[in-house]
Amino acid sequence: PYKRFKSIPGARITWVGDTEETLANGFCGAGAGEDLMNVGSLCTNKTSCGEMRVWRKYFESLGYQSGLTYQNIPYNFFVSVAANPAVPAIQKAIAKLYEYTGKKVVVIGFSLGNLMTLRALNLMSQEEKDEKVATFLSLNAPYTCLLYTSDAA
Repeated sequence: PYKRFKSIPGARITWVGDTEETLANGFCGAGAGEDLMNVGSLCTNKTSCGEMRVWRKYFESLGYQSGLTYQNIPYNFFVSVAANPAVPAIQKAIAKLYEYTGKKVVVIGFSLGNLMTLRALNLMSQEEKDEKVATFLSLNAPYTCLLYTSDAA
């Protein structure tokens, strides 16, 4: 009931790293948004193109390793937040990163990924969040306009 859009017959929409051809460039999920951000029709703001690549390289320069000490979770933007497989994937990544490192996880949401992340965090128990999550940082969220109100009648 939550799936509003369906793939075109014969077409498969996926991310970099999800196929044999792109696996080497997937960076354990961290490469998922890189090519999408550089598609001409989707990249109208040239300053924001390639942001995912910049984040990946920045984290790697700090010594983080994709899939081991940080994880990017791609999501299907054709599926609703409530039914999106990214939500349980985010919860699993938080649990695994905590297990691998023994440290609380800093969760960063970007754009529509913020909604997936909020749902994942809201479905976790408070005890689990207290144990495994250090903080949640929301970047370029689609709900920021909700912070403003209008006094116009």
